[in-house]
Amino acid sequence: MNSEDDAFVDEPDEWAAMTPQQRWLESQKLWAFYLEMGGSLDPEPDSQSPFDFEEMQRAVPPVRRAGQLDEGKAALLHGQREARERTPTTEEHAVATGRVFNIQRFSIHDGPGIRTTVFLKGCTLGCVWCHNPESISRQPELAFFPSKCIACRQCFAACENDALTLVADERQYDVGRCRLCGRCVAVCYAEALVMEGRDATAEEVVVEVLKDKPFYDNSGGGVTLSGGEPLLQADFAAEILARCREQGVHTCLDTAAHVAWGAFEKVLPHTDLVLLDLKLMDPERHLRATGARNELVLANARRLAVTRVPIVVRVPVVPGWTDDEANIAAIADFLRAFPNLEYVELLPYHRFAEAKYRRLGRNYQLNGAEPPPQDRLEALSNVVAQRGLQVKAAQGGSKPKPQETSDSVRR
Repeated sequence: MNSEDDAFVDEPDEWAAMTPQQRWLESQKLWAFYLEMGGSLDPEPDSQSPFDFEEMQRAVPPVRRAGQLDEGKAALLHGQREARERTPTTEEHAVATGRVFNIQRFSIHDGPGIRTTVFLKGCTLGCVWCHNPESISRQPELAFFPSKCIACRQCFAACENDALTLVADERQYDVGRCRLCGRCVAVCYAEALVMEGRDATAEEVVVEVLKDKPFYDNSGGGVTLSGGEPLLQADFAAEILARCREQGVHTCLDTAAHVAWGAFEKVLPHTDLVLLDLKLMDPERHLRATGARNELVLANARRLAVTRVPIVVRVPVVPGWTDDEANIAAIADFLRAFPNLEYVELLPYHRFAEAKYRRLGRNYQLNGAEPPPQDRLEALSNVVAQRGLQVKAAQGGSKPKPQETSDSVRR
């Protein structure tokens, strides 16, 4: 590598010799100065990708030749180098505690191979089709499974705040009175009452994840952090992934990217794959569907494109909300410039979440909506493939199958 006074690597071959932390540092410096020198994010069909390493090197002069760079920028780069160049060992990790609501073993749809998916509590969006409504709030929530209830009435006796009452032989739950103490859950041996959300340390989560390490090793699987939005608990997420990596476990982050970039900076150095959710390209439609505009999401997506962390973009196909060809085409056009894009995955809407809303006592806006038919998914897959991107799609929860791309094959 270059001397300590150099800001950037000079040759693409040097990239292969770098540690993940060094690659992360170099990519961020290249990104910042490439844009400063007038680089574009828009793909040009007849030229190389604007994210091409050699093109960025031509556009961004090294600091040792950059007398025009002020001392403040050089100092900032030096500080970034010192902060990111070294990954702490397990003993040096600060003890991190976070809130999870499920650890799902033998997952096969959240990254390659057999995986354990750790679902973290809290989300910055409120998608009308959300299939994990128990993930949205950062607070624990009480869920009721009527089919499991044996009418023993122990929960009513255990509640000291009259949040659970029996009125005309019907169970009534007053959320305002509930202190989430968990006493009712503790006495419900039929598990009709479940507390969605519990606190755990990163070490406790990793112990659970490592139980299936032989399956990861044999299948190319690993651990995936999902939610909710796992980056809302960035320190907790980073420690889980760092500890898993130290044990040789492949790490994956599932994110909607509606968070500050600083959260990514904590987690990406420990991440082998990013599952990026993109829903709608039009900011007003995104606002109506999720409760927030998408400028932050797209800005983070662009920055992810130069981290060299592989990305799989997942698009929910929700009838009447995201399933028009114009939206899918706009997403595909946006992604054409991403050199680290593995493929686009179309995720068809399903109705599995309807019961979850009832358990939480919430109304579901899409109650009764039907999943998209197979021919619709095929048509939307073709829209993506025609733009030279690899695409996968699933129907009714079946495992995604690759679609043929057009003649314009990705590099």
